[in-house]
Amino acid sequence: MYPPAWAIPRICVRETSLAGRTLPAGSMLVFTPYVLHRRPDMYPEPHRFDPGRWLAPAAHRAAFLPFGAGATKCIGEEFGLAEATLVLASITARWNLSPEAGTRVSPAARAVLVPRAFPVRLSIRTSASPEGCSIDAVDATSRCYKVATVRLLLVGGCHGFS
Repeated sequence: MYPPAWAIPRICVRETSLAGRTLPAGSMLVFTPYVLHRRPDMYPEPHRFDPGRWLAPAAHRAAFLPFGAGATKCIGEEFGLAEATLVLASITARWNLSPEAGTRVSPAARAVLVPRAFPVRLSIRTSASPEGCSIDAVDATSRCYKVATVRLLLVGGCHGFS
């Protein structure tokens, strides 16, 4: 829903036609996966979080482009996907994450697209605390730790917060 590369500039190398307009060679245009991923003509409920929409047989292979495509595709795609998978698996193995009541995520357009804020409640999974891992960030009374904007860091097999 929130591709990091939210706006991608391109230069036309030759005259071309796009959406009924002629673009001369040298023209700059900006492509935005953020808008592409929310096209109501391609996706019912385009603003609802539904990762399965890109798995459907009818989904066009170029309909989901969080890393761009073609010759200028991000070289970090494989690393980014592997990193995200490992971080999420590590975090969710030890923590339950739930959004604060009334939370509405909205994007902040910076060099990459990030959430303005994402307040969540973290509660430790009681069966998942590894041996020898002190969890100083967790309040011993409520066993929860509230973070205004989540910034999770992997620290030697245990999770630290900043």
